[in-house]
Amino acid sequence: TVEAKDNGSVEVTPPADADTKSVEVGYTDEAGTPKTATLTKGEDGNWTSNNPDVAVDPATGKATIPADKVKDGSPVTAKATDTAGNAGEEGTANAGNNPDTTAPSAPEVTPS
Repeated sequence: TVEAKDNGSVEVTPPADADTKSVEVGYTDEAGTPKTATLTKGEDGNWTSNNPDVAVDPATGKATIPADKVKDGSPVTAKATDTAGNAGEEGTANAGNNPDTTAPSAPEVTPS
């Protein structure tokens, strides 16, 4: 599944099927450049990512694309493949907006 989070990041969770071998993730970075990440389940059952911008939990395969690495509002896709080479349905979600971290301007004080 592909899930856009409120903080602007996107999470990709591979299917729970024991024979899931890899997940191909497609997204657009903040500069507008198309990017991919391949999440691969090793023989030891641990997951890895070939893209340093996409962090993956080795035990679960859940990957996170941080808010500052994915363009706001852009589609993120993921497609899983099993050990026999069968591809599953593509999951998709649009990335959310980065949170507003700018403090408001100071109020203007005018003596009267």
